[in-house]
Amino acid sequence: MFFEDRIKNILPEDKVLEIGPGANPHPRADVLLEKKFQSEDEFYEQRGKTIIPEPLSKPIIYYEGNYFPFKDKEFDYVICSHVLEHVEDVDLFIKEITRVSKRGYLEFPTIYYDYLYNFDVHVSYVFLENGIIYWMPKKDSSLNSFKPVQNFFYKTLESEYFTFINSYKNYFFQGFEWQNSIKSQKVGDLKALCYPDGLNINPIQEKQVETKRQTYSFLIKKRFKSIIKKVLLANRTSEKSKDKNLTFKTDFEEFKKIANTSIKRFQLSDEDIYPCLNDTSDTTYFDRHYLYHTAWAARLVAKIKPAVHVDISSYLYFSTIVSAFIPVEFYDIRPSNINLPGLKVNHADLYNLPFENNSIHSLSCMHVVEHIGLGRYGDPIDYDGDLKAISELVRVLSIDGNLLFVVPVGKNSIIQFNAHRIYTKEQIINNFINLGLSLKEFVLIPEIEDDGDLVTNPSSQTIEKQRYACGCFWFKKEIE
Repeated sequence: MFFEDRIKNILPEDKVLEIGPGANPHPRADVLLEKKFQSEDEFYEQRGKTIIPEPLSKPIIYYEGNYFPFKDKEFDYVICSHVLEHVEDVDLFIKEITRVSKRGYLEFPTIYYDYLYNFDVHVSYVFLENGIIYWMPKKDSSLNSFKPVQNFFYKTLESEYFTFINSYKNYFFQGFEWQNSIKSQKVGDLKALCYPDGLNINPIQEKQVETKRQTYSFLIKKRFKSIIKKVLLANRTSEKSKDKNLTFKTDFEEFKKIANTSIKRFQLSDEDIYPCLNDTSDTTYFDRHYLYHTAWAARLVAKIKPAVHVDISSYLYFSTIVSAFIPVEFYDIRPSNINLPGLKVNHADLYNLPFENNSIHSLSCMHVVEHIGLGRYGDPIDYDGDLKAISELVRVLSIDGNLLFVVPVGKNSIIQFNAHRIYTKEQIINNFINLGLSLKEFVLIPEIEDDGDLVTNPSSQTIEKQRYACGCFWFKKEIE
């Protein structure tokens, strides 16, 4: 993202979706939306092989086809940066963006950027003029005839020559906030995608570039390289995409021939195709933290068999599934509009839970406390916010009550502001023991699969290897 300062209208209480975040999701995003990847390896490649992929701390939703798996106006704000140029039907994509969100931010390269570099993975040219997004499929233009020249400039990117782009980024890229609706129009003339003749072209002055570099150098370098790396990687894999398209077409033609000799039970036409090209993988990707910690907790709730289980702001899927066999009350500062038998959804502030002392027998708070006080979700900045939340959980837990508590753990205790805290195992245990709780079980979800999945009472050597693992703690309250 080149114009992050143009995102000005996200409110503290807004629910924010980011589409196609790559390795560096926006810190204010609550939910991430990605096209379904072919394999786990491809997932990490798209994120620049980061050791600690930021999305692990946020829900990632994968979708196929042309429609987003969300309700109308489910989000208050959507961030979509450097995605439109990858989309074949820009009108339909924009229609989906405005369907699921009330307002948002769009950013994309102009045709001038693609004229220089002509990335294979960019399939559409996009340009904003007078409040309308004009676009053209790349295949409808003749720019590919300049490919030998563009390959030269492509090599300069691989050599990390970014100064030219950064100096003229106001012309190479466009970014703007929108509200309620976005107008878009497909065009057949390249002139509609260009700046007017006689435009004065003024690069960002070196002094301005240097000042910004000194102030934001790390962030700019990280985000800029991430975008370039993602595009370069996708460009290298474009041949794979062509093979998939060819396989799809071959399969479809064969299927139509078979259909013509069979009893007609369905309508089958070219207009109704729904290509799913990335599902022929050997394995299905999943987020280790969120799959295993919810599986661990659900099994414990089934073992405890409480009359009611109370969850505070954990992964919503956990409460919806557990409510099928145990009544669940789910509380969050931003409650969701969900209607399911056995599930009640209410508002609660983790600093001031709406329960009497010693009143909750079965309680969970998982992958939540590490965020409290960092301001990421619009909450007040508070260095000890996590400790206050822990004290509140202990206050409402009944004598002989059960608390399922999950946070990131590792060799060292670290704050990665403003994403989350990472704790040591001893830190968490001591915090709760000092408040009168005892540890019944500790299970580690290592960040590397080779170290195991749900590891009960892991060795100190295993814990020493972790930087961003997942710690699952089962506590009981023995004394008041």
